[in-house]
Amino acid sequence: MVRMLFSVPLSVFLILFYTMVFVLTLFAPEDFLAVAFDSGGVTVPFIMALGIGFAAVRSDKHAEDE
Repeated sequence: MVRMLFSVPLSVFLILFYTMVFVLTLFAPEDFLAVAFDSGGVTVPFIMALGIGFAAVRSDKHAEDE
């Protein structure tokens, strides 16, 4: 939602957050890495539905693009 509100390119967020994830994996126990990366797939449908709903109620010219 922040990306849509401030018109920030998706690539900026992907680079930022993937960098943070891989840096944090250096500090996590190896036993948790597979579970941590696999559990991210559970939230994808929820986040996509939230983004679609948010884009649908926007009334600016870029709402359809989001």
